[in-house]
Amino acid sequence: MKKHIAVLLAFVCLAGLFSSCTLTLRKEEPQTQPEGNLTSYGIDMDVNVTPSGTPKNEALYAQKHPYIGREPQELRRLLGEPAGLKDDGIAIQSVDEPYGITLYYVCGAEDIERFQELPERLISLQNNALVILALIENCGYVQFALQTESTYWQRAKISTAKATVFRYDIAWADKAIGGDIKKVAETQAGFTEFYDKLAQRGD
Repeated sequence: MKKHIAVLLAFVCLAGLFSSCTLTLRKEEPQTQPEGNLTSYGIDMDVNVTPSGTPKNEALYAQKHPYIGREPQELRRLLGEPAGLKDDGIAIQSVDEPYGITLYYVCGAEDIERFQELPERLISLQNNALVILALIENCGYVQFALQTESTYWQRAKISTAKATVFRYDIAWADKAIGGDIKKVAETQAGFTEFYDKLAQRGD
């Protein structure tokens, strides 16, 4: 009798362990999109201090880099995303000049129409582009690809065939600020003044 009880207890324990392992595996199943690999560009002008207490403009300036080939992980974290858009990845073109960054977002068809028809909706994208162009020295353009469904898993190379694209280059940026976009981040003070003006533009 004791032997039967011991066998029964062992079976129960094994079943419990297997159940526990199955639960863990379910938790670790891949999500629809790999969150850790998704980009997060887009300036949240309402947040001026990072969680660590560092002023946003100082934290952004610390991410200044001469080369576009260095994927700006911390810069992506510091910048928010425009309202209504869901991150769908980033593509860096660093083979031929001008070098550039393509940022993919998923949103509804009605959101894309609003970006096309309402100039004020573009301010968040434009501010975003201006900061990236200022901080990444050899970046020649930034473009935002808005699409109604994710192409993250199928994107083997830079492709915007199914997207509505808003592109901003150095010539546009220079005209927008009335100066040289590549000089506004030469110093922390210069970038702070530039960033404050962007914040006012976003109000």
